[in-house]
Amino acid sequence: MQPNCPICTHCSRNSTILILRADQKPPSWVVSDGRVELFGPAKCAVIRRAELRSLVAALDSLGRGPSRVIEVDGDRGAGKTQLLGELRQEARQRGFETPHGRSTPAEQHTPFRAFTSALPGRFAPLPPLWKPAAPTGSRPSLTACGTVVPHGYRSQIALKQEMSADTEELRGSLAELAHDGLVLTLDDFHWADAESIELLDHLIRRPIPAPLLIVVSCRGRQAPPRLRGALTKGTRLGTVASMKLPSLALQRAASLLAVPPQHDRISAAPAPHYILAEVSALPGDDRAVVAALSVLGDGYGAHELALVAGIPAEAAARSLNRLVSGGLARTAAPGHGYHLHRPDLAALLYDHTDPQWRAGAHRRALDVLARHSASPAAHATHIDLAQDAAGNEATRRLIRAAERSMWSAPGAAADWLRPAYESTKAREGQGPATDRLNLLFARALILSGQLVEGQRLLRTYLQSAPRYRRRSRAAAAAFCGLVEGLLGHQEEANALLTAELEELAHDPPPETVGIYVTQCLIALLHGRPWDRTAGDAAARIAARHQDRLAEIGALVLRALCRVLGPVPGPESAERAASTCAAAIDEMPDALVAQHPEYLALLGRCESLLGRFADARRHFERGIAILRAAGHTHLLPLFLTGLGTVYAHIGPLDEMRRAAREARRIAAKTDAKPLYGAALALESWYAACTDRDGSKTAVRLAWEAIAALPPGTSSWSMAPCWALANAMRLVGDAQQSASAVVALGGGQSLPKLPVILRPIYLEMLADADAEAGTIEHTWDPRAQVLPPSLPKTLLSPYSFAARAHALRAQGELSAAVKAYDEASELMSRAGMIGARAKTLLARAECAAELGRHKEAIDVLITCKMLAQKYGSRRMFKTAVDLERDLRSRTSEDAAADRRSAPLGELTDREREVADLAGKGLRTKDIAKALELSPRTVDVHLNRIYRKLEIRSRAELAHLIATAS
Repeated sequence: MQPNCPICTHCSRNSTILILRADQKPPSWVVSDGRVELFGPAKCAVIRRAELRSLVAALDSLGRGPSRVIEVDGDRGAGKTQLLGELRQEARQRGFETPHGRSTPAEQHTPFRAFTSALPGRFAPLPPLWKPAAPTGSRPSLTACGTVVPHGYRSQIALKQEMSADTEELRGSLAELAHDGLVLTLDDFHWADAESIELLDHLIRRPIPAPLLIVVSCRGRQAPPRLRGALTKGTRLGTVASMKLPSLALQRAASLLAVPPQHDRISAAPAPHYILAEVSALPGDDRAVVAALSVLGDGYGAHELALVAGIPAEAAARSLNRLVSGGLARTAAPGHGYHLHRPDLAALLYDHTDPQWRAGAHRRALDVLARHSASPAAHATHIDLAQDAAGNEATRRLIRAAERSMWSAPGAAADWLRPAYESTKAREGQGPATDRLNLLFARALILSGQLVEGQRLLRTYLQSAPRYRRRSRAAAAAFCGLVEGLLGHQEEANALLTAELEELAHDPPPETVGIYVTQCLIALLHGRPWDRTAGDAAARIAARHQDRLAEIGALVLRALCRVLGPVPGPESAERAASTCAAAIDEMPDALVAQHPEYLALLGRCESLLGRFADARRHFERGIAILRAAGHTHLLPLFLTGLGTVYAHIGPLDEMRRAAREARRIAAKTDAKPLYGAALALESWYAACTDRDGSKTAVRLAWEAIAALPPGTSSWSMAPCWALANAMRLVGDAQQSASAVVALGGGQSLPKLPVILRPIYLEMLADADAEAGTIEHTWDPRAQVLPPSLPKTLLSPYSFAARAHALRAQGELSAAVKAYDEASELMSRAGMIGARAKTLLARAECAAELGRHKEAIDVLITCKMLAQKYGSRRMFKTAVDLERDLRSRTSEDAAADRRSAPLGELTDREREVADLAGKGLRTKDIAKALELSPRTVDVHLNRIYRKLEIRSRAELAHLIATAS
């Protein structure tokens, strides 16, 4: 390794250099702390199993015809060498000879080197292309074609004749060697000499009548035209089979290298690491150009790469030609510069470039970008990596780039703002410029999911920012309170927002609406009381300032106040939600992205009203907006809201998918309340889908309660709801009822919002009925809910609760009617899961009344709904009940036939049956009834068919049993 080699981490240290022969396979290795570490010997797993099976099939057919050629085409690192090695091992086990050759660029001028290297000692060494023919100094002579050439060299015609003779000789030798079977593998044939290519073409056009299999591996992009033409011609002739190897995935590439796939180097760049050894062996200018490509990126020409690499432009152009011919680099479309042959190779080479050289290259890259008028984002990347953000101009570039990337790549914006903020703070201390950067940096951190650090910076800003910056402080306070609530610090958030509202009480700016909305959101997350008049106050502020975004926030608050009020009015709540939805649907996504929490609260409001289709649409729109902007801080909020919608309307698989993603992001961002809400949804999934998953459901519910303590809002009640359901499923109905009563503050659940009370009353009635305590606590005739509640969500659950109470107290007919009313309302609202559960209870009720056929018809609908909803547990319960009812129905029918065997017979048939049962013969029956014997036989056949018997003995036994 040369001392100034850029492709080596810490060249000044004692680096370990790995030198390999051309025919030697590199071992598996990774680099850490600037040194090469070799793993112990390990056998690589078979990676190309499908391709190996195809090659083994060719072995099976060896000897059934003339020689065959198989082309294995793949880029560098595709696994060609390992595949050929596995083939040779399989061939040796079958008793075939397996010579192997590999071509290299250094041997391209040695005739037939690809074949002679595979079979050393079998062929005599062949002379070079121009070989001496006579002593030096002899006179010129005329060749066969009359051309005068020096006596020191032979003519082209003579050379062609000798090459043809050599080709025939080698062909004959191969035929002799392949007498008992030969598998010849030729690796890296794109580097083969011209004579070897001619010999391969000869063998393709004139196959040898011997059991010979030639497997040629090459990089199709680098193969010379003569080789490509020969292989294409052979494919048309049927003597060549082509096999294209696609690029390896991460796991397979790691297996090929026999290194763990979770290793950080492999995870960052799954390109084969022996490429580093190949790059290290390049000339100095070539290595510098490769390093410049990894620093500058794709799309730049030789002049720009020369500036970054620090070499002359002419030398860079020559290096690029060599790199393109060697396959390490490629040319893009004309005028679009160069790029490395694999995207992941740039990251691998960049990691192994000397840091000092790399920092200088980034500084030189800034000059290149300045000449090309590149975007601020492109400048920011190189400023950050060049560790050169101390200057005012560099800081301004970073800030401009961050401002442009805030709504598309906040993570990159945070990375750029960090050095700018630190340098500005060190240079100017705490001042206006630092405050502005503080706020911008905090927002970038929070939007990218780094809530804890962003919250700390926002607190710092609120402590230092002057009070006269009312709008800036109000926006920062609302954002800080939102983050505090997401982190589970509801007390700190409420204290901050309350104090800020008092400061802004005299002349509140439009950003004050955001503070009110944040207070509402925190109350919903943690189940805490909040000011129900906030919607009207926010509407007055928005109207005074005529701020459209503030008006949307006020509409959301007003709708939630109507829905969650002490006695909600269905008309006013529906009207407020519809007005808000119409307004927010007209807004462009770019404007909604400034306050996506408005969309989340609207979706929650629509869920409470039973407008699940609208809620799903708004949750999905919010998720799409956040993902397009790269914002992750509110994704768990939208995902848990969407999961709650799917918990009502199904399918449960979609609910689980949303819950798992919400759980993952919430754990990463430390959003404990949303982590608990996601766990509650996963608990419900385990309870519904797996008959043996009740314990899992209970465990997840307790974990949810630990992350999100129960409150009195839809989000904070989710863990308790999951626990009550799980306890009911494991058979502990009393514990399930106790959990609901503790949450609601009593049997009538007075602490819960009126709109949420019916769901928990239904759960409580079901648990009390199962525990046998309902007669002491429930009056099925009482009106437990106000009649003014919205029917879409509330009435179905209230009817179901009443049906549970009636059934438990023995009033089965009235219970069936209540179940039917609940099922009808649930069908209108699209509540598939709740309707399937209600129909199951209704079928059980009908079965208790002895109406088995009616119960079976209900169960058929229940099974269809349970399958659509995705509840395997409910589906299996319905199937078992239906099977039991059908069995009982069959037994009842058989018993009826046994108790009234002659009930289906006519009067004449009954007379004939009575006489036949007494043992009379046909003639005697005919005489007694004054019928013909033939008529008696006709009656007997009808009797046998109706009673499903075959003989008079069975008829006599049936009549005796009936008697």
